[in-house]
Amino acid sequence: MILGIISWLKHQDKDGDTVIISSLSKKEIIIVLLSQLILFWLYYFILKAFNTELLVISSFSVVTSVLASYFEARRSELSLLCYVANDLVIITLWLIQIINGQTELISVLVGPILLLINDIYGSYNWKRLKKKKKRESINHISHFINLLKHLYH
Repeated sequence: MILGIISWLKHQDKDGDTVIISSLSKKEIIIVLLSQLILFWLYYFILKAFNTELLVISSFSVVTSVLASYFEARRSELSLLCYVANDLVIITLWLIQIINGQTELISVLVGPILLLINDIYGSYNWKRLKKKKKRESINHISHFINLLKHLYH
């Protein structure tokens, strides 16, 4: 998360109010996903050593969290999708405990639900800003083309 914040602060647009979105190659995405598929088992055995319940779901939570952090540091919109996935996994973990009779944990669901709402909004807003920047780029190009037309006519 700290690396993500540093990366976002270093890659602002000229106005300093919007992060410059990074475009990841398919190769990079595949390598990152495959690495987490392999590391899933490392997380699994580490969590098992700590007697963690629901090992598969807990390990998947670590995977989604690591992916979200990586994609955030790379300034990719995939970060928010991974954060949403992580929120859903965490909500599932708590719901399983509640369904199994630990009803005193119901209040614990508030945090992950609020994070889920925030991450869904963040994903929506990211897409909205991306469309806005694309329109601005097209307007700048159109303006430049019109300028060239006037110069040569």
